[in-house]
Amino acid sequence: MSTPIPVNHATFTVWEVAAVTGGRVVGVHDRDLRAASITTDSRAAGPGVAFVALVGERLDAHRFVAATWTAGSPFAIVAEPQGEGPQVVVDDTLVALGALARAHLRRWRKATPRAVTAAVTGSAGKTTTKEILAVLLGARLSTWKTPGNLNNRIGLPMVALATAASHEAVVLEAGMSLRGEIAALTAIAEPDVAVISSIGLAHAEGVGGALSDVAREKGDIVRGLNESGVAVLHAEDPVALAQALGARCRRVVTFGRGEGADVRLVSRRIDGLEAATLRVRRAGVDAAPFEVLVPFPGEAQALDFCAALAAADVLLASPLRAAEVAEAMSRLAPLEGRGRVVLGHGGVTLIDDCYNANPESVLRALELTRELADQRKLRANVVLGAMRELGVASAAAHARVLDRALELGFTRVVGAGAEMDAAMKAHPSAERFMPCGGVDAATAHLQGCLSAEDLLLVKGSRSVGLERLLEALAGATPPMETT
Repeated sequence: MSTPIPVNHATFTVWEVAAVTGGRVVGVHDRDLRAASITTDSRAAGPGVAFVALVGERLDAHRFVAATWTAGSPFAIVAEPQGEGPQVVVDDTLVALGALARAHLRRWRKATPRAVTAAVTGSAGKTTTKEILAVLLGARLSTWKTPGNLNNRIGLPMVALATAASHEAVVLEAGMSLRGEIAALTAIAEPDVAVISSIGLAHAEGVGGALSDVAREKGDIVRGLNESGVAVLHAEDPVALAQALGARCRRVVTFGRGEGADVRLVSRRIDGLEAATLRVRRAGVDAAPFEVLVPFPGEAQALDFCAALAAADVLLASPLRAAEVAEAMSRLAPLEGRGRVVLGHGGVTLIDDCYNANPESVLRALELTRELADQRKLRANVVLGAMRELGVASAAAHARVLDRALELGFTRVVGAGAEMDAAMKAHPSAERFMPCGGVDAATAHLQGCLSAEDLLLVKGSRSVGLERLLEALAGATPPMETT
């Protein structure tokens, strides 16, 4: 289910909109004409709500402009003049939306004495890092964060526009599928701190297809910082660290496992299926490592915690005390679709990690599943959905995760989706895999053959639809029939 766009109360006069966007005012005779809110959804337009007519691949929202005027909308923001109604004509409505969001954040900063802003990106772990950072900042500041997955060139501006006078901190998540996207989002956010949780082959197809292409795009979040900005990067990832070369920011804070990291993960002890106790040390802050219980068990998520803690300490006037960190983490809820544990039919333990997938996140999930299975003395099984938007790297990436599943000794490796099925059939150890074609066939294959002795990871790109398999095995809905 997609995340609802948050309601905003971003007030602009029609003339302010023109000034901010570089547009020209048409059909306006009232010099005090203003909007109390901005929307990109014509159904939400009405009295006090200005409408931005976006142009997408499938739909041109200019066709709804007249209807928004009829509904009482004070004016529209358009790329082409629409009749004689009140409107601001701009070169590009998507760019104009971003300009309005940037202007709103600037006004908020000017009016808010303690205002701080962070932007988070990464091929894997960015949502986890964002959620942890928001809850840590919430220990001292009223914090607004990106809800759900609103991290693209429409979602992030709409989240920014929803920043309210009561907020003191804003944490924005920046996603990427096309060239220039991270640069555009960073220009809107103008963050004080930029975090890259990781760099791997995610959404590579739209940016050139290679890891270097992804790194270049992700690195734009660091290169978009001003001189006083701070970059938070993985100390043991040379590709990530290289993004700070030539950047204007003068300070880089690192996280990792090594002695040289500013925020160091000293150790991790798994406590059940959904928690771990971490020992963490911060250079110049902690005389000795402190312990904190976190609501996730994995090594990768523990490093996401370290990244978030590094960012929080930079943004706050003084570093968080260990007791504040512990209290904040006690308020962090597990993220649906990102490692949540569910009990299924027959007592099988299911790991719901089907929100999305790329090679790095799949490898992280496989390794954690093996670790949890060994600790609980369970058989490790996995349903691997296709990983989408990998371009020319797709075949090699799918083969790589299958190799790792074999190395880790998974009992069952079930495939769903054309790309994964093709990789399984082409693999030298093809007989070790079960390519099922689609979600329904994979569900049918697994029903009745799992028990309380099994742990099953469900992982794949969102478009594969593995939520249906998870629901069927968990008993939330009846299994779909196969044909």
